[in-house]
Amino acid sequence: LLVAHSVLRFKVPWDKEPIRGWLELKIVGDTATAKSTLVRKLLEYCGLGTMVNAESTSRTGLTYKMEQSGTGGAWYIVWGAWPLSDRELLWIDEDTGIDKDEYGEMTLARSEGKLEVKRAVTAETPCRVRVISTGNVPKGKRLADYGQGVECLRDIYNNEDIRRFDFACFMRASD
Repeated sequence: LLVAHSVLRFKVPWDKEPIRGWLELKIVGDTATAKSTLVRKLLEYCGLGTMVNAESTSRTGLTYKMEQSGTGGAWYIVWGAWPLSDRELLWIDEDTGIDKDEYGEMTLARSEGKLEVKRAVTAETPCRVRVISTGNVPKGKRLADYGQGVECLRDIYNNEDIRRFDFACFMRASD
């Protein structure tokens, strides 16, 4: 609920510009620890949010893809679930289905709240998204294989992407 109802921006007395307020939560755990059930019921309860299954999409499904109208026609951008959820809640289930290097394409969107495209077409769109990401421990491991649950994040994300999460929860099968 904290993520779902987080403010987009807020001001602090010592800074002239408002700072990022939308939150991102990572829930990682062993199989059958009710991660998806927990978030699904939360979304049903508050009537907010959109769900994307990362195993059936890709980085382009989350951010954008370039398409061309006809043969030799103009290029245009089709925005993905992340920018289409601006000012809303997005649940990314089974997020370990996306390669850790592809998360780098979302770094600016996650920290600055805007997605920039500089390819055949140049565009920018707001991307202030409250995110809950859920997934299993990668590579067939279990949380018990790590000294601390937080260590598994290195197998899922690069360091610059880990630091953009505001908080994380870890669900071991034995808990």
